[in-house]
Amino acid sequence: MGYPQTGNELLNLFGDIASAGYSDDVILKDTQVGFSIQRKYPDDIRFKPARSLDGKEDSISCIWVVYESEKQRDNNTLIPLRFRIALMSRYRVRHGFEEDETDKDKPTKVSVEISRSSPQPVDLNLKDGYFFDLHIGGIVDDKGKSVAGVVALNEIFQAHCNTVHPIKGLGIRSKEAAHSFS
Repeated sequence: MGYPQTGNELLNLFGDIASAGYSDDVILKDTQVGFSIQRKYPDDIRFKPARSLDGKEDSISCIWVVYESEKQRDNNTLIPLRFRIALMSRYRVRHGFEEDETDKDKPTKVSVEISRSSPQPVDLNLKDGYFFDLHIGGIVDDKGKSVAGVVALNEIFQAHCNTVHPIKGLGIRSKEAAHSFS
C-alpha cells in the first residue's frame, strides 16, 4: 500500500470504529486527506451533555483526523497524523445559530443550563503521537510500534474525557488557565 490519497483510504486504516462507539464519519473537503467522526460522552463523567426533548444527546465529541500529506517525501516513510477533538452541538452544526423553538432536535433550555454548569471538556490537539508508516502501510505510535487506528482514537477521546476529572484533568486544565491568563 502507498500513502493514503483520500479521506476514505485514511478512514479505512482505522478499522471497525463503529464497534468502538464512533459514528457519523465525514470525509473532509477542506484538506487533501482527512475525516471526522463523532462519539457520545460516557455517562460516568462529570460533563453532562445537553439533550433534546426526546432525551437524545446534542453535545457530542467530534474528532478530526488529518494526514499531513504535505510532509510526504521520497525518503520519509513516517508521515504525521494530526488529531483534534472538541465538544460539538449536533443542533448547531445543522442549524447554525438560528433557532426553531418547534424543532424536536433542539436541546432543551434546562438541559443546556445543566450542561453549561457541568465541567466542560477541553479541546485537544495531538500532532506528533501517531504516524502513517509507509513500510507497513499502517499506523505507528511515536515509538514506532504498530497500533490499530481505533487505539489512537480511544486515546485522544479518553484524554478529552479526563479533562473534566478533578485529578486526571488537573494538568491540562492548569495549562489552559495559564495560557488564557498570559
